[in-house]
Amino acid sequence: MKRKITDLPVVAPEMLDGLRVGAELRARILDARRPALPQMWPRFAAVACAGAVALVIGVAALVSAPSDPGTVPIEIHAAGENEDSLENLLENHFPTDAPILLADVPGGSLTIGSGSASTFRSLFTGDAGNFSLIGFDGGAYRMLSQPGSLGSSALGNALGSVSHVSDPSQADSSAWFGLISNAADDGATVYAVSGLSPKTAVAAEVGGNMRLFQRFTYSGYGPSGGSLESVLDVRGKVKSLDLSGVGKITDSATANALINTLLDNAVFKGNDVTRSKEALNIELNSGLVLQLLVSQNTFSACGSWSCPEFITAFQAAIN
Repeated sequence: MKRKITDLPVVAPEMLDGLRVGAELRARILDARRPALPQMWPRFAAVACAGAVALVIGVAALVSAPSDPGTVPIEIHAAGENEDSLENLLENHFPTDAPILLADVPGGSLTIGSGSASTFRSLFTGDAGNFSLIGFDGGAYRMLSQPGSLGSSALGNALGSVSHVSDPSQADSSAWFGLISNAADDGATVYAVSGLSPKTAVAAEVGGNMRLFQRFTYSGYGPSGGSLESVLDVRGKVKSLDLSGVGKITDSATANALINTLLDNAVFKGNDVTRSKEALNIELNSGLVLQLLVSQNTFSACGSWSCPEFITAFQAAIN
């Protein structure tokens, strides 16, 4: 039966299943590059290695290839450029006595679920101990890097005027239950964000642009005993979800069902924000994007929340 190039993702696992490069063959391939061996063996080793390299690169390229076979990007490496790179290639792609599986294809080569997985990028400006914020009604709000400027249609009611403070951590609780900021100018108006609770996000002008601030823990000012939903008012408002390193859900019904799982099952762990190299980006129907930092089963922004049920449901949704 003739096979099409588009059948490769199905055929490849069958072809590669059980394929191994043992320690002996590894040594023979590397030793073949030394001049002390017979003349024909280096040629055979070079051909064998080049074939193995081409197979791995070809599978990685074709599995992630666009639907048009004519645009498949194939990277070509000359066999035997140097011994170190050859050994690294064998180590990375053909571990001793390890079967070659599609899971061994280099990261970023596969498209997962309904959208490709993004890499981690924090949307929160500044660092953990020093960032642009607004304090309002006993809550802290951290400035997001996007959008660079909110349009007037994204603004809700005016909440009041800012009292500028250089160090919010030194402000007393009465100031925190008013309106303070180390970013907005003194007297600047703080607004609710259209479609969101002011306990989730607010907006204020900073440096001539209207900026978005998301609820975030700072100096002990966290969720104040509320639920995750009380500081993340996104139920029924989600367009897509992007979990870095895992995948993206672009179907809004599925994304909202997953958010319901998170909001219904999240268990409060504490006011601290967990250090993380992953994030969940929550794109709203309005086009705005909120973010939770993710570490294993823990989600952080305004406090830290545990929800393994969400991770399980998300992985099931993209498979």
